[in-house]
Amino acid sequence: MKRNLVIPGTDAVGALLVDILLGRALRVRATTREKWKAGDRGPIAWVYLDLASGEGIEQAFAAVDRAFIAIPPEIGNPHEALAPLVAEAKRRRLEKIVLLTPLASDGTPVRRCELEVERSGLRYEIMRAQPGDDPRMLALAAARLLTRDDLGNHPLKPGAPPPRLRAA
Repeated sequence: MKRNLVIPGTDAVGALLVDILLGRALRVRATTREKWKAGDRGPIAWVYLDLASGEGIEQAFAAVDRAFIAIPPEIGNPHEALAPLVAEAKRRRLEKIVLLTPLASDGTPVRRCELEVERSGLRYEIMRAQPGDDPRMLALAAARLLTRDDLGNHPLKPGAPPPRLRAA
């Protein structure tokens, strides 16, 4: 059975996603910013992760197959926080990453995060949240993208042309 990592597992979308995955009897590893919460509690393996310092990254990615990563709004430089997470996902050869970012335009630090995932060589999905989006709907969409094998962008090889769409 696949193990799914939820970063962070305690924010609005992450907590809902953990509940949805558990409701589907899936294995879940989730991160928390509070050290005292770390440890196995029933079907959830809670792992301490500090995005600012990078403490806990290796432990978070231990024995997982797929990862959901939401960029918390309080992170000053989201790209600096995300790059080590993507590097660890690559090192462990995860099957898929689902990244949730705030709506962004090209050239912003958030877009740099998206490009980091796109260029990782891993299968990925990127979700862009807008102010006012329902966290439950975002969590449901994330669960679908994370767990379905037939969904996910396949990374392009460097220098390869984009795939052509076939007529229906």
